[in-house]
Amino acid sequence: METLLGNNTLELTRYELGNTLWKESTLHKRLTNDEPKKLVRLVKQLLNIMQVLEVDCHEEAILDAAQRLKLTFYDASYVFYARERKLTAGRRLKEEMRKIKSFNWSALVRVAIEARIGLEHHATRSDLERVRKDAARADAIYKEIVREYGYVDFNSAEAIRHWREARSAS
Repeated sequence: METLLGNNTLELTRYELGNTLWKESTLHKRLTNDEPKKLVRLVKQLLNIMQVLEVDCHEEAILDAAQRLKLTFYDASYVFYARERKLTAGRRLKEEMRKIKSFNWSALVRVAIEARIGLEHHATRSDLERVRKDAARADAIYKEIVREYGYVDFNSAEAIRHWREARSAS
């Protein structure tokens, strides 16, 4: 836990970890009924000792980075904040890396990035049709709601900001 103390992560991490716990317990049945709840409390404790950053108000810059770097918006948000905040590997991690002089850390990072890009390109091609179908379904649902209830003047971004500010104030 000392390694995480004061370090940065994005709010997205909370959802990524929560989703992983859900998959492991619900879909894969690798966790018992009580284990996800215990682990989610641990995740909450870990995130409470870190500085958790929100994507708020930087969506366009993150999208530009995603397009330029050919990354998902999700991955680009981490890259964006690392650059924006001039974040680097922690002091302890750097010291450990320096001890192993025979290893090319840059090559490892390059290989990891290339592998991730390959996965994203594959996923993008294979998921594109499903996304189109789901978008058409969402449009149909929206049209049905408008037809039945009429147009509702609602700005989801404003609602999200309102609740984030309310949460921050408490």
